[in-house]
Amino acid sequence: MATPRCSGAALAGWLVVSMCGNAQAADYQKYQNGACVAGSLCNINFPVVPAGKTLRLSNLSCYLRFNVVNDLYGAQLLLLNASGGVIMAVTPQFAKLGTVTVNANSEYVLVSNETIRVMSVAGQRFRAFVEVRNCVSGTAGTVSQYACHISGDVS
Repeated sequence: MATPRCSGAALAGWLVVSMCGNAQAADYQKYQNGACVAGSLCNINFPVVPAGKTLRLSNLSCYLRFNVVNDLYGAQLLLLNASGGVIMAVTPQFAKLGTVTVNANSEYVLVSNETIRVMSVAGQRFRAFVEVRNCVSGTAGTVSQYACHISGDVS
């Protein structure tokens, strides 16, 4: 059995190795507002992962505002390959923050803040999308603002 001093030295060495991990990894974060098509569908296209890099996301936070006569129809963070095909998806859980009045219109404000573990490699990209529809008729709704922040590390 090792003496406590030896065990302590071995533990300290292990901690240094595990804390340093990949010395080339750098913090990554990106915030973007969405581009809405016909007001009901919004996409946020994050940058393509550069050649030779790997992006590991650990957090997704989004803000969504839309007219109160609408409902949230769908929302996901997609991982896309270089051709735009979907590799996988994460579905955020939105919570109602409240309502606001914008230009005499009453609007819902929904937010999400997710801890995620998603990895992408060179040539791939993330896309966050959201769609709203009219509560009664199911027709296309109107998104006023959709913005997301992703963070993690890149190496």
